Amino acid sequence: MDGEIYILKVLTIMMFSTWKTYVGPALSYVYGFSYIEMITYNLGASLFSSFVFLRYSRAINKTISAVFPPKKKKRFNPRYRKYIRFWNKYGFYGTMFLTPVLVGIPVGAFLAVRFGTGKRTIFYMTTVMVVFWSTIFYYLGMLGFDIIGVSLPG
Repeated sequence: MDGEIYILKVLTIMMFSTWKTYVGPALSYVYGFSYIEMITYNLGASLFSSFVFLRYSRAINKTISAVFPPKKKKRFNPRYRKYIRFWNKYGFYGTMFLTPVLVGIPVGAFLAVRFGTGKRTIFYMTTVMVVFWSTIFYYLGMLGFDIIGVSLPG
């Protein structure tokens, strides 16, 4: 019974961390996971989503285009202009810094690939930023629960 609950907790954390990295680390503390467990599960989930997108982005784009064919292809639309403005202002490192918490890991990888960054560089920077943000949110979750005085079960 305990093993099944542990697996469900791990899967919950991994599900939250495939797209963005802030709920998973805080939830890891609530579940009573150590820092190493938290990093392992959050990093594993986020790098898995990053790897899948980077590896299969062409096939994903073709499938989406086949299912939802574009009506008229516009070279520039307002959303794309916003991405370009963001990229020009903050560059690759600014985008990778904000990717795990604001942009989303697959979207950040998409932007970086679209603007010509190598896939290995994207994967490396995603790893560094996920560890950075996971650490921050794990300790913020710890601090928050300590401040409000909630005792954890177990």
